[in-house]
Amino acid sequence: AFTFVFVKTGFQGVINKRGGDLGILHSGLHFIEAPDSFVQFASIQQEHFKFGSCDNGTPVFLTADNVELHVDATLFYNISDVKKVFI
Repeated sequence: AFTFVFVKTGFQGVINKRGGDLGILHSGLHFIEAPDSFVQFASIQQEHFKFGSCDNGTPVFLTADNVELHVDATLFYNISDVKKVFI
C-alpha cells in the first residue's frame, strides 16, 4: 500500500522509516510505502517571533527587586536540519 504526501515549498516532511529511522521529504509529491508512516511537516522558512511591548506604558516584566523592565524584542530564526529537531 502506498500513501501520497505533498510537501509544500518552504516545508519538509518527516517520516518514520521501517527500521525506526527518521526520513526527510523535501518539497514535492512523495509516495510512501507501508510500513513507513508520515509524522508531520516542519517549516524551513525564516520565522518571525515578536514578544513584549511597551506601547501601553504598563510594565511587561517585574524583576526580583521590583524594577519595571520593558521589553520590545523580535527574534528571527530558521531550521537548517529538520532531522535534529525530531531526534
